[in-house]
Amino acid sequence: MGKYWEDFEVGSAYFSEKRRIEEEDILQFAQVSEDLNPLHIDEEYAKQTPYGTRIAHGMLVLSKVTGLHYGLGVFKGTSLGVLEIEWKFKKPVLIGDEIQFEAIVEDKIPTSKPDRGILIRSILVRNQKGEVVQRGKFVNMIRKNKK
Repeated sequence: MGKYWEDFEVGSAYFSEKRRIEEEDILQFAQVSEDLNPLHIDEEYAKQTPYGTRIAHGMLVLSKVTGLHYGLGVFKGTSLGVLEIEWKFKKPVLIGDEIQFEAIVEDKIPTSKPDRGILIRSILVRNQKGEVVQRGKFVNMIRKNKK
C-alpha cells in the first residue's frame, strides 16, 4: 500500500529512479499520441532546428514522470486522482538523456470528506547534468488513513 495523506510532511522531498530516454520511447509516443511532428521523429528535419537533433516530446517526459511516480509505489492504492497539473518545459530532452525527478511536498489541504485530503507537490525534473528540464506542481486527491 502507498502512503496516506497523513504520511506526507510539508517540506519533505523524495526522488525517483533515473530513466534514460530512448529513441524507441519517442517513436512509440509519437504513434500513441498521434503527435508526428518531425522535430521528434525526423533527424534530417531536426538538424535544421535550433536543437540540431530530435528532441523528446515534452508530454512524453511528463508521462514518464507519472510512470516513475507509480514505480515508486508512493501512491499505490491511495491516489484518488490528479486534480491539477501546472507545468513548464524549460529545456529540451534529447535521445540518451537520463531524467530523474525530485518531488517536494508543498501543502496538505483537508477536505470536507473524512476519507481524503489534497496533496500539493512541486516537481523538478533534471537531466544527467543536473539541469532542470521541466518543472511544475501536481495536485492530487489522496486517501486518508481510517485508523
